[in-house]
Amino acid sequence: YQLFIPQVVALLPHGALWSILFFLLLLTMGIDTSFCMIENFVTSLTDLWPRQLHKRRKSFTLIVCAVFFLCGLPQV
Repeated sequence: YQLFIPQVVALLPHGALWSILFFLLLLTMGIDTSFCMIENFVTSLTDLWPRQLHKRRKSFTLIVCAVFFLCGLPQV
């Protein structure tokens, strides 16, 4: 008896609701992982060069997000 997630969700009452909740769970986990990765990267570089990056932290974070986004496009 090998069941896959769509089959299990179809057997549950209100299967569409559970499918939406499962998708939202995966989405929030992905956003949280990206947030932690970017914050770790920006904080590390800001600690290395505090004079240059501390005052421009918001713009630097925006640039890092844009670069990561552009690097991720070929993987889609």
